[in-house]
Amino acid sequence: MIRNNLTLFTTAVLCLLAVSCGPKATIIQSDDTEPLTTQGAKVISIVPGQDSVRFSELIKSVDIIPLQTSDESLINEIRTIKYDDGMFFVFDYMGKSILKFDMNGQFKGRIGNRGRGRGEYLFPNLMGIDRKNRTILVGDNTKYMLKYTYDGEFISSADFPISASDFEVTDDSYIFYTGKSVNFKPGYEDYWGAELMIIDRNNTDSIRRYIPVDKELYPVNEGHTTITDNAPLTPLSDSYTLHYNFTDYIFSVDCKSGAVKVKYVVDYGKNAYTDNLADMPAMDALQYIGTHPEKTGWTHQVIETDALLTFMYAHNKWQYIYFNDKATGKTLNGPFVTDIASSNVVHGFIDDRTMFSYIEKKSSLNEGLADKGIRINGLERLDNVTENDNPIILIYHY
Repeated sequence: MIRNNLTLFTTAVLCLLAVSCGPKATIIQSDDTEPLTTQGAKVISIVPGQDSVRFSELIKSVDIIPLQTSDESLINEIRTIKYDDGMFFVFDYMGKSILKFDMNGQFKGRIGNRGRGRGEYLFPNLMGIDRKNRTILVGDNTKYMLKYTYDGEFISSADFPISASDFEVTDDSYIFYTGKSVNFKPGYEDYWGAELMIIDRNNTDSIRRYIPVDKELYPVNEGHTTITDNAPLTPLSDSYTLHYNFTDYIFSVDCKSGAVKVKYVVDYGKNAYTDNLADMPAMDALQYIGTHPEKTGWTHQVIETDALLTFMYAHNKWQYIYFNDKATGKTLNGPFVTDIASSNVVHGFIDDRTMFSYIEKKSSLNEGLADKGIRINGLERLDNVTENDNPIILIYHY
């Protein structure tokens, strides 16, 4: 049995300047408007379960899709991967390129090209999809936003000096999630480790900023950073669910209006981590977590769709999972076993019960997949795949 041990978490956060756990931080809405409140939010009370939950118990089948490897399609480092209309759009950060692959993993071309000419990007740092208008948006060096068709044809560009970790496009708004980044809009020179920005598509000077931390815990310009999820914005039919890893608040962003509210509060009860972790040095906070295994907290990898709600948390030096199927009401809660691949991270969504991730090498798949009791599609596609080939897409059907 393979468990996702918290030593992985320790390695991931050695460089962090601050760690905060527990639903203690004040939620601040920027620009001196009324702060967000938890009024009306649903409280999820967590008592750690005892029975292990295998990843294979949560899904019905897995599709294995190796991305085609060629001189033209070689990927150096995936920064972002998004899906729409049978296509995967991959932002290769090291290769400074946007590539397109179909559902069979076949390379279908590039979106734009690197250069200094019209319609070219020099240092792309961000990629988003406008699904309604079938266009790709590429941020270039925190100075411009370039727009392309799904076929890679250049449409237009505009000044757009924003740095972010990820963003989604709705009918009316750009929803930017920012972690570990500095924003350079005039009048917004203060630094925050993480924030949410809602920008009106018809008036890009209209910016609403939400910073869900107490200013006393995260002072301006002191460079606090945060843990960020690979897929911080998860889609429902009418909203996005957003989570910042240093709080136990789960937010909802309305797709139409961009309005933000607290949807859930995760309550770990009397055994929750104390709020003084927020202003500890990272090593001290990690030492606290390691020496208090009886404590519970650190909500992360939050995923919500119209069909399910799930997140990870820490207890007894292991990663635990809370999983709720909204249709049946079935809830699983206990130590999490990653028995499909070495990573259980979700990178994107195809529909409310179909999600995808990628692994860098086929050796990341666990042995004995055929014996997991779920349908494995495409295992034979790995026969000719080497460890130096492009990453492999895994599609999970829940």
